[in-house]
Amino acid sequence: MNVGARFLLEKVNSHIMNIYKKLHLLTVLSGVASGLTAPIIYIFILDKGIDISDLGILITVVSLTMVLFEVPLGLFADRYGKSLTYTLSLIFNVLFSFGVFYFNDFIYLLLCMIFAGLAMSLASGTIEAMLINGIEEQENKSIIVQKNVANLKSARVVGIVIGAVVSLIASIMYLYYPSYFTSFDYMEFGFIAMGAMYIIQMPIALSVKDEPFNRRESTSPTFLSTLSHSIVSVKKDKITRTLMLSTLLFAMGVIAIEKFWQIRLSELIEERSLPWLFSVAFICSSLTSLAGHILSVHICRFFSNNFNSALVGCRLVCGTAYFAIFLSESILMFIICLLVVNFAFSASQSLLSTLLHENIENSRRTTLLSYLSCFNQVGGMIGIAVMALVVSGNNISYVFMASGIVIILSAGFHMNSIFEKNYCPE
Repeated sequence: MNVGARFLLEKVNSHIMNIYKKLHLLTVLSGVASGLTAPIIYIFILDKGIDISDLGILITVVSLTMVLFEVPLGLFADRYGKSLTYTLSLIFNVLFSFGVFYFNDFIYLLLCMIFAGLAMSLASGTIEAMLINGIEEQENKSIIVQKNVANLKSARVVGIVIGAVVSLIASIMYLYYPSYFTSFDYMEFGFIAMGAMYIIQMPIALSVKDEPFNRRESTSPTFLSTLSHSIVSVKKDKITRTLMLSTLLFAMGVIAIEKFWQIRLSELIEERSLPWLFSVAFICSSLTSLAGHILSVHICRFFSNNFNSALVGCRLVCGTAYFAIFLSESILMFIICLLVVNFAFSASQSLLSTLLHENIENSRRTTLLSYLSCFNQVGGMIGIAVMALVVSGNNISYVFMASGIVIILSAGFHMNSIFEKNYCPE
């Protein structure tokens, strides 16, 4: 290789690394923004005088907005540029952050939740798609993809932990040094800081250049025809269809931890949790999730990089932990199983994404990730309804039994693929 070619290669590699660093920085900052308010957002809204039933409506509106707009906005990202789409998501997130901070009326808060749903729909899969699209074709690409996805998800969890720690420190300072919060309380500070995190990301997002695929074509199909074609392709492709249905069923099961763990823990300790305890629990679960993302690479190696086998293993562990929560009345056992669920769930995320990335081309990557997120949202909504029915006539612990059954069933979608050629050798 001559000097000119070597210089050009080094320049290209340097440019790619610069983009990778920016994508990971955006992911960390986005995680910080989420971590600042995630432990206290529902408490903050209830403190505005919103009752629990109206809070349920607000939460549902976010999910419904994502279900309606997830796929169309994924197509928008592939068609007009992922960097532009992510920047638009930041604008909606800023409107959400300062709107929830400022408004107390239910109607305005409802509008803010629509903004939140649109923001998540716009951001869904954009950074991950840009990251994976930059990986060149090579023999062990699937292993590299899995490592990159795991690293990206780890970066988000690191940001979430940082944000949650800041939220915890602010809550403790507000408790012992209230004079420092003359203008805002610590929860209001969280939403102001969250909005600032999204504003900081805007110039970084705009500096990441990605080429919309439709600009390479002389004649581009209409948006509706592209949407119709994407739906047909999901229906026809066996692997993609399996991943979507598997995601839907798994989401139905894991929703029990997200929505019911606080209630179950409060039953076991027989006292109302203090606000700062939510931050502590959130940080601990986030750290366990981080371990799951980081160690997912080693889990893949344990299963000889057979991603379906590793995914089935993680889901069986997750389902077993749910059954242990159902059977045990011990606080220690509950905490251990809660951490195991978080670990197994997080470890499985990069495995599922890798199986999807193996099966799609760059021009459809954000769209298919949006489909995956949409099925995840629908599964979560169905799961909430099913678990609410289960708990209506039984003890809350039966929710975890039902979830364990659903999660183990979701592993069945991947059993037939274990012995197929779905792995890459080292």
